[in-house]
Amino acid sequence: MRHLLLPIFCSMLFALAGRVVASAAGNDWMSSLDGDLPLSQLSIPGTHDSGARFEPFPGTAICQNLTIGEQLAIGVRFLDIRCRHLNDSFTIHHGQVYQNINFTDVLTDVLAFLDANPGETVIMSVKQEYQASGNTRSFEATFDSYVAQNPGRWKLGWEVPTLDEARGKIVLFRRFGASSTPKGINASVWPDNTSFNQTGRLRVQDRYVVPSNDDKWSAVEALLAEAGFGGADTLYVNFSSGYKSGLFGIPSIPTVSDFMNPKLETYFTENPSGRFGVVVMDFVDATRAELIYRTNDPVGRPVAHPAYFHLVNRHSGMAMDLSGVNRNEGAAINQWPLTVTAPNHRWALATTPGGEAFRIQSWVSSKCASIEGESTVAGARLVCRDDLGDHPSQQFVLEDAGDGYFKLRNEGSDLVLEVENASLANNAKIQQNTDTNGHHQHWRLLPWGDYHIRTSSGKYLGLQNGENALGTSIVQQAWSDSPPFRWRFIGGDTAALKAASLSALPRVIGVAPEESAPGTDTRLFAAESGETHGLHLAPQPNGTFRFKFVGSGLSWGIPAGQSGDGAHLEQQTAAASANQEFGLERVVGSPVILIPTTRLDVETDTVTLSWETQVGFQYQPQKSADLSGWNDLTASPLPGNGLQGQITDDANSSRMFYRVVVTPES
Repeated sequence: MRHLLLPIFCSMLFALAGRVVASAAGNDWMSSLDGDLPLSQLSIPGTHDSGARFEPFPGTAICQNLTIGEQLAIGVRFLDIRCRHLNDSFTIHHGQVYQNINFTDVLTDVLAFLDANPGETVIMSVKQEYQASGNTRSFEATFDSYVAQNPGRWKLGWEVPTLDEARGKIVLFRRFGASSTPKGINASVWPDNTSFNQTGRLRVQDRYVVPSNDDKWSAVEALLAEAGFGGADTLYVNFSSGYKSGLFGIPSIPTVSDFMNPKLETYFTENPSGRFGVVVMDFVDATRAELIYRTNDPVGRPVAHPAYFHLVNRHSGMAMDLSGVNRNEGAAINQWPLTVTAPNHRWALATTPGGEAFRIQSWVSSKCASIEGESTVAGARLVCRDDLGDHPSQQFVLEDAGDGYFKLRNEGSDLVLEVENASLANNAKIQQNTDTNGHHQHWRLLPWGDYHIRTSSGKYLGLQNGENALGTSIVQQAWSDSPPFRWRFIGGDTAALKAASLSALPRVIGVAPEESAPGTDTRLFAAESGETHGLHLAPQPNGTFRFKFVGSGLSWGIPAGQSGDGAHLEQQTAAASANQEFGLERVVGSPVILIPTTRLDVETDTVTLSWETQVGFQYQPQKSADLSGWNDLTASPLPGNGLQGQITDDANSSRMFYRVVVTPES
């Protein structure tokens, strides 16, 4: 039998790997999003006091112009429902003011919307409001009676669900006490009129008493920025709502919303991509709602998820570790052998306003690396704390220590982070101390995950013409959600990194050893072809990164004045120029697909698939006879070990397509 074995060719591969995205309207914007993402990874328009449309005196109780159904139709997916417990049922109130609707009306509208739009979900905050009266049972029992009418339509787990798990359902955000759990995302502990972090899973800003609109906006903006760097399963809920006391102390809601809503429009116009959490508004409209939900699927670019790093000590080779995966305030940060799959080894470098310093923010808890007790004394240990709002005990300047390593100098104490006593032991303490320039005070940055690399012109680095052969040029182009635009940084025992193409693993960006002159174009080279392709990475205070070749000492750059598609990435003499600064936007969602090498053995009638692997990723080989569906060749994905992956399949068909789906180990 003549066999035709077909690894997926590039043009077909790109179509398969990319997302198929419909043009989302307000009523179904979630339907086109990756269902594997937890809701905490999304930007979600929400409304404060969603049912508050009536008031006895102007400006004192109305918070929305639109009905519940109208809010959902324009894209709102977080509802703040305030229920008075009256005669064993719920009526909707804002304070003492009855809003002429009941909880049954709210549920009718929400379920009708979900019936018409089954790809959507609604997060519903339920809170007890005003005085209870005439009841024979608890608030919780009455709530349970409503759930019992449609039990399959509620998502009541305590963890934030994925979008696929929540589609067609109401996700409970519980702001009342419960004797029987789990019963929704637990938000029953709610400090009044402040910002708070609930064990690293819930981060809230609800400063509703607003003496100063400017101060309120600062709190809103700070949490919007923090959400981008927060832990993957931390749900951010950010209230832009509030009131100011007016004449005779009468509260005025529009005085705050008239200030906040234009601010939100400007902010999301200037920040069209990223993760911002739930943004809870008074007087929502279609424009603001769309600006927020469009950040989940921006036009012409990926969602701007920030870079995460392993911070590895030069002396011990161990990683900065949130000890015991502890989400609590004051949790210790120690050193531990680097584990690529360990979430407690992942840290973001969050920029600070107007300064050279960074916050080091935990993937696990969303808390920040801090000097314990805000101490300025040598020997004070490193711990995790809530973001204190640009406090120097949480700010660190990355100082060049040579060879791609950094000293992490605390802004408050002017001391540097080190491993205590240069210890090589697991769980050794990380502390601040006087700068001695010892290797136990040097740290390297190893990026975790896969990345899109954005140039200063708003284009992205990719492979010229989508090719992946050795010698292919690296160019900037309009973004496409395909492997030629995805990159993985490979590290070793030193601070040198290599930027590998996910379309051609393990080929990397480099220049030939003899091409040491400025202006030399970069190309794809074999990863093992020498240290000339090694890179040193340097974070910049504006959130971008610079890259320098170890071999030539020259920097990555796009030729000055070239902002269009096709401009080559070249090596340049380092200069204070934006064309040498690059954004790292972490890939979240769609898997990477590799092209395996295939070898047919006609004697045994088998085909052997081979591919290169990397530690920290898993590989699922698949086959298809006609590309209409794919069958796994192994019961579970194969772990990467840095060597070659291989599997044998029976060649029992005259034609077969093969591919390997690559995902990070969780």
